[in-house]
Amino acid sequence: MEMNKIGEVGVDSGSVFIGDPCYVIHQDKLPESLGESWSDFCDKYRKDLPVSLPNGLGVWSLTRYGDGLYPVYELLDEDGRITGLYVDFTDHPLKEIIDGIKGLSE
Repeated sequence: MEMNKIGEVGVDSGSVFIGDPCYVIHQDKLPESLGESWSDFCDKYRKDLPVSLPNGLGVWSLTRYGDGLYPVYELLDEDGRITGLYVDFTDHPLKEIIDGIKGLSE
């Protein structure tokens, strides 16, 4: 297995969302379950974080330190296919995780 940094996610809401962008970006109208505005969305779900949104729209979670720029890593199998993503909300590299898994490199 292999782990590679693929980028960073900027956070200004103290939280991150993982989902298929086609469900929320470039839509004439957002799915009803999300509300009509950012305020509606927060009112509906923020108290339950982390939360899985209705109809498989995604998951929403708080970050550890609030706003910031957080590194994102992909985990690849032995054939180079992606098996997962990891967003690092800690203030240190993934050394402890990587050292604990044989064959995993940053």
